[in-house]
Amino acid sequence: APIVAQFSEAMDRSSLAGPDGGSIVVSAADGRVVPGSLSLSNGNTRATFRPSSPFPPNTQLTATVTAGFRSLGGQALPGP
Repeated sequence: APIVAQFSEAMDRSSLAGPDGGSIVVSAADGRVVPGSLSLSNGNTRATFRPSSPFPPNTQLTATVTAGFRSLGGQALPGP
């Protein structure tokens, strides 16, 4: 199942690029990061993380929205 972050204003697509770009990082309790893809939709107000394979059953995961996202006006998200 995907993980969705809804923003109150449109995000700049270019803010997803590069090592400091916005992302949704999904990790297991042991620190292992779940691979997947990220896309923007709904007028760039919705970021959706889709895992490369189904999430493991009975596993606690943490999803973190990183501060790399920027609005169309250049406003960055506050850090986690």
